[in-house]
Amino acid sequence: MPASTSNPLSLVSVNALSAEAFVRAFGDVADYSPWVAELAGTRRPFTTTDKMVAVFSEVVTEASKGKKLKLLRARPDLAGRAAATGNLTEDSTREQSNAGLDQLTRAQLEQFTTLNTTYRDRFGLPFIFAVKGAGKLDILAPARSAWTTIQTPRLLSLSNR
Repeated sequence: MPASTSNPLSLVSVNALSAEAFVRAFGDVADYSPWVAELAGTRRPFTTTDKMVAVFSEVVTEASKGKKLKLLRARPDLAGRAAATGNLTEDSTREQSNAGLDQLTRAQLEQFTTLNTTYRDRFGLPFIFAVKGAGKLDILAPARSAWTTIQTPRLLSLSNR
């Protein structure tokens, strides 16, 4: 449940956390966007873990377009600088590692770097891909297609709030 799954908190403990402790425990649920946890924490007590997850989702859904864009722009590049310097969240590090993005050949790393830069330059956003369960080649093939064929990125639920 909290940022570190090695020692999960009970729902009673989660509900009893101070606002600051809640953000420390859950601030990386939305990578580099602790404001999501800050707002979710104000909606406690949570009656179930499903309700807690739903509240985090609601916070993002209800956010202004600007906040949503800021959240998306905060996402790290796949196999990018944050990964190389060890500045990913624990979850992102694990997910990218499980996908093999920490074991790229020099040529693959250069491809990801070029494609990440091209995508950010073109759309102002990182290329976002749910890497869980995927391998590096599973990510690289659709990434190449997205970088070369998509006219505008698909942004879900970005109303003009």
